[in-house]
Amino acid sequence: MSNGDPLRVDFPSAGRDHGPRHPESGGDGQAGVKNQPAALEERYPPGPASGLGRVALWCYGLSALLAAILALSLTLAARAEALVYWVNYEDGTIGRANLDGTGVDQSFIAVAGFPGPYYGVALDDKHIFWDTGAGWIGRANLDGTGVDPSFIPTAAGASGAELALDDQHIYWSNGSFGWIGRARLNGTNVDQQLLAPQSSYVKGLVVDEGSIYWSDYQNLRIGSGSLSPISVNPLFIQPTPNSPEGLAVDEAHIYWSNGSADTIGRANRNGGGVDQAFIPTAYAYGVDVDDSHVFWANYDTNSIGRAKLNGSGADPAFIGGAGGPQGLAVDWALNPGAGLEIVKVKRNAVRGTAKLSVSVPGPGKLTLGGRGLRRVNKGANRKRVGLLARPKGGLKRKLATIGKAKANARVTFRPRLSEGSKTKTRKLRLKRN
Repeated sequence: MSNGDPLRVDFPSAGRDHGPRHPESGGDGQAGVKNQPAALEERYPPGPASGLGRVALWCYGLSALLAAILALSLTLAARAEALVYWVNYEDGTIGRANLDGTGVDQSFIAVAGFPGPYYGVALDDKHIFWDTGAGWIGRANLDGTGVDPSFIPTAAGASGAELALDDQHIYWSNGSFGWIGRARLNGTNVDQQLLAPQSSYVKGLVVDEGSIYWSDYQNLRIGSGSLSPISVNPLFIQPTPNSPEGLAVDEAHIYWSNGSADTIGRANRNGGGVDQAFIPTAYAYGVDVDDSHVFWANYDTNSIGRAKLNGSGADPAFIGGAGGPQGLAVDWALNPGAGLEIVKVKRNAVRGTAKLSVSVPGPGKLTLGGRGLRRVNKGANRKRVGLLARPKGGLKRKLATIGKAKANARVTFRPRLSEGSKTKTRKLRLKRN
């Protein structure tokens, strides 16, 4: 990850009438296109007596092409980094490092004259968010600039808020107030009482594909619910050994830190297969995952731990030198060699919809469209993303009338760390009982 927008490179061909554009080009820019080749022709005029003009032009085009390819490759290499971020509660800073443990910066964000980060931290494709511990959620750009320590207010007097994001909203736990709040990612439409999780102290929080999960610190359990419509199941996983803190999910599992029990727990996404001692560690707070590892913050040992997704290779001191780390979040890298794939389609005959499970090569934006289908835009913040295909207009009426209809779903992925896009299509056979 690096500062600024991705580099855009125009590749010139080796012909006489094409070259790099220049600011002095007038109107459509074509005057600038011919300036340098023309200068070369004056020095090496083409003709029967000499082929140096054409050779010079060909060499110029080739060198420009090679330089552009080199610049693009270096840009992609620099911007394909993936990072882990954590809150240094004792130091009042946000630290970060590469996912391989290198490039550690314990003071990546520090806000002078304002209370330091307290617990939660979360990422979208442009920003990092954190709980200040003083009734505010702060925000900054992913490169650490544009720091706003009072971006969104939390409930007055609330502290220890965990944060979670989907593609449109930010969510937070209002600590001992027992409510979960929500706002749009631009800071508007603040709702301090979106959901009552039936807990006197909500800590960890995660949102994924319309579902929400939270850790009930006081009652030693994990709750779950739906965001549309709002529903609550406070007994999703219980009991946990002690002090459940941070939460994370991937395609198959939910993970949580068992505080003073010194373990990371894991269960299947349906709440079954509970393993309360999946990974042994020191007192853990925040937890997050990428497509290959689990990361967690060890408060007592001032370190960031890491293990493989199957729990093996655990290293509680993977990154040292932190200052009482609590909240933790992982950003993941673009894999240029991976493709966009529609992995599976699951139909819902009751609602007449279909859920597409899409595998993406890195962070970015997904768009689902197609004739007769509602347009869906969703952030790709993990390797596998779910998109819901819903009929509209004539397709919806046909489905309601005869109980079946066909559609072509078109899924487009636009990566955050480079330019360009990839598109896949899939024929859908919708049914409705």
